[in-house]
Order: sequence, then structure tokens, then C-alpha cells
Amino acid sequence: MVILIFGIIGLPFVWKSSGYLYFYAFNTEFISSPVQIGTLAAIIIAFAWIMVSIGRAYELSGIPELDVADELDEDHDVFRLRLLSEQKDFETTVRLMEVFNADGSRRLPGRFPISLDWTHHSGESKIHLTKGVSESVSVARINRSETDQVGMLFYTGATHSDAIQIGIGGSAYFYLRIDRATRKPIERWFRFEQTAHAEIKAFPNALPPFVSQSLKTRSV
Repeated sequence: MVILIFGIIGLPFVWKSSGYLYFYAFNTEFISSPVQIGTLAAIIIAFAWIMVSIGRAYELSGIPELDVADELDEDHDVFRLRLLSEQKDFETTVRLMEVFNADGSRRLPGRFPISLDWTHHSGESKIHLTKGVSESVSVARINRSETDQVGMLFYTGATHSDAIQIGIGGSAYFYLRIDRATRKPIERWFRFEQTAHAEIKAFPNALPPFVSQSLKTRSV
């Protein structure tokens, strides 16, 4: 950046050759003037640099690069997180970073992080999102008994899954991270609770209900 700025400023002093700038259109003479070649080159380079910078700024601060749902969709005992790329195509991965108890202690220590399973790309951890095309990733599923009673909640990894035991009235907190190219990952928290009727429900949590030392370590 510094080299580019000094290069633009120094061009008129280094390149002192003269020329003639002439512009004629619609039977009208708009520009007719002698000009120093170095000055003209510096103006063109500066203009190009400004346009590239404006385009990059719009890309980073304009339309959100990735729209991630705040709630999970429940689809035949499978809880899915919906994503939509609004600006451009890119690759992403959704990871389950940890599963916590209500007191902040970890469930299944050493199992996470794990890449979650995509609905239409099963077994793949990273997929190519197409601009304007909604995709979803499976976060968890419920296993039922032959009598249709709720059995147990399983997290759904791209390569394997495991059970998360929740007693009646108990909760488990899922901490997710969604990659988005070179920008800061998007985070989502979801609380799974087993009700008095033994049904398992999912609830969004904008902020974690506790602070875990393992979470602090991962965030550094």
C-alpha cells in the first residue's frame, strides 16, 4: 500500500516526458491540452486503485455474505439449520464445537469439534454454496422406539453420530460455528430440552447461558 502511494506520487517527477491530451466527441472539443505523461499515468493508476478499493469495501460491508437461520427447522425428527449465500458462491463447513450441560460442563469431552452432515450432500463436511440457493445442515436427530416413543437425541456428524442423553426436564446446549471464507466465523447456540411429555424440543439462544473455560480457549 505504502509503495503504491509513493509510486503514484513519484511518477510525475520520474516520468517527465510531455504529450498532448485531446478528446473530441459529438462535434465538440472537450479536452485539448498539453500534459506530462507521468502525471497522466499517476492519475489513471490512482483512479483504478480507488475503484478496486470501493468494490472491495462494497463486497465486505454490503449484502451479508451468508445468512444463517437463528432457529432450527424440525423435519421428521431431524433438526436442521438453514443457510443462504446472498452475495456469491463459496465453500463452507458447519462444525459442532461442543455440547454442554446447563452448568457449563462438557458432554462427551474429546469428541469435538466435528463437521455436521449436509442434508443434500450426506457424508460431506465442506460443500460449495451457490448464490441464492438455500442449503441446510443436519444438527441433531431423535431416535424413536418401535412404539413411537422418544428414545434419545443424537448429534449428526458428517462421518458419524453419537447419543446425547437428556433426562426429563434436562437440557443440552449445542455450540456451532459456520465458516465463511476469510471473515470471522458465524456462531449459533441451540438448547435441546426434554419436556415432561418426553418430547425433545430445540430452542435458540442468542447468548450462552454460561461461560466455559474450554470455550474461552477455543475463542482465542
